[in-house]
Amino acid sequence: METYRNTDKTFVLQNWEGDHMLRQDIPDGSEPSLQRATDMISWMNARQNGVDQGRTAAAAEGITGVIVYNATEVNLVVKARQGLGVTMTNNVIPYFNSDLYSYSAWDSVADPVMFRLALDYLEPKAPNKAPFNKYNIYIGELGEGETNARGSLPQKEIVRRATQVALGWGVQYVIYWEVYDNSADNSYFWLRRQDGTYADVYYYFVDLLQKGYDRVTFQSSNGYFVVAENGGNDVVNADRSSAGIWETFTLIDLNGGILSSGDHINLLSTDGHYVVADLGASNRVYANRDTAGSWEDFVIRSTNGSPTIAAGTPISLQSAASSLYAVAEGGGGPGTAGVWANRTSVGSWETFTFGNNYTN
Repeated sequence: METYRNTDKTFVLQNWEGDHMLRQDIPDGSEPSLQRATDMISWMNARQNGVDQGRTAAAAEGITGVIVYNATEVNLVVKARQGLGVTMTNNVIPYFNSDLYSYSAWDSVADPVMFRLALDYLEPKAPNKAPFNKYNIYIGELGEGETNARGSLPQKEIVRRATQVALGWGVQYVIYWEVYDNSADNSYFWLRRQDGTYADVYYYFVDLLQKGYDRVTFQSSNGYFVVAENGGNDVVNADRSSAGIWETFTLIDLNGGILSSGDHINLLSTDGHYVVADLGASNRVYANRDTAGSWEDFVIRSTNGSPTIAAGTPISLQSAASSLYAVAEGGGGPGTAGVWANRTSVGSWETFTFGNNYTN
């Protein structure tokens, strides 16, 4: 913090894959003892206490413009979810407060459904702590080999599907393994090849980094929240009295920068599906598309004349493909209010209150 003061840099200090550390130097197939888990808790507490003390001391000295966080990494979340053996997820992280929790996701990254279920399982195990609170999980390792990708899918497709789930679910960061690979066994996880050319997945990430991202909610005129039923791969309604993970979407601002009235956006549900105004189904709104095309493109507009959009702004959502506006039928309500994109003008039922959910 002294060296990098006033640089606006953020550093995250984390351990390497904790479940492998628990199993270090024990025979293959054996499980670590509960005493090892207890010792790991003590070590993780010491790490976090050290970072907390360092931040406090830096603040007392007037050091600003640099942030340091501590993170704890897990890697066998699928095993933990199955209730098998001693794991970081079940036996360590619930018993102390880390700033952040990192998931090295090799056990689920190739299966989008398993990946989402692993994140769902990990979230309640990880105690919340300011400033991240419930958004305290990130992907510490995610990747795939270019020429030895699992199954029939190419590297870019496996990485795209996993990244999409991570973004839709609302992780804090996604870290790709790896930028460059000069290993003798040529594991091909690179973005930049040894000959200086770039893998297709590199251009996928370049495109992602031009866009803006936020976690948002939409509240109908009757005060009900828009929901992607079952977290996605289903219809979109406006009938929830409170906002949880199904009622929270990842907004992708296609031109990046400050979200402004008239910007084109995509919306991701928590399971990584895009929201669509389905012109082939009477303009019903679903959250069930694997990729984004013209039907998944919406124009967000303020309805009070504000040039920018922030929490509390009344907005409309216009299908870019049909120019028709989204509506919460009846203004929203329990069990009755589907969301459609079939209105030619904006009234109260076509107006939603925009919310930023990263603060909750």
